[in-house]
Amino acid sequence: MGLINRKPNIGALARAGDVDGLTEALRHKTEDVRKSAAFAIQDLFATAQGARIDAITKTLITKPEVTERLVAASKDSNATVRWGAIWALGFVGYVNKQVLGNIIEALNDPDHSVRGAAAVALETKKDDAALRSLTIALNKETEPHAIKAMSGALERMRNLPE
Repeated sequence: MGLINRKPNIGALARAGDVDGLTEALRHKTEDVRKSAAFAIQDLFATAQGARIDAITKTLITKPEVTERLVAASKDSNATVRWGAIWALGFVGYVNKQVLGNIIEALNDPDHSVRGAAAVALETKKDDAALRSLTIALNKETEPHAIKAMSGALERMRNLPE
């Protein structure tokens, strides 16, 4: 599972909704490619609707290596790559509960944007461990944007139906 060498066309992968190809690009040896892939993944997941979200979910269910790449990317040395991976892992949580711990762990990331993405990724899950972890993270958070993301996520989590 080494880094890939050829430079992928991130724009074409994003336009095609190619989650598999975009997550493969997260393994590229060049940081700029990994960052571009992370932005494209975030945008794809944030804007997907209807049939496209169904196709993304199907990819996540039928190709566990896609989730594995996202988990690996959530540990990348670059905060932008970690941010994009955590954002996408929030969607994986619908179909793979094992990634929840990885998202919770990101609440302690050194970068505030990753911590905020982790909060947003958790907000659709009514999970006691996630709720406790997010409350603890919010109580020690000092960065205003992360505080806003965490407090909003907590409010939305508490309002989810049982």
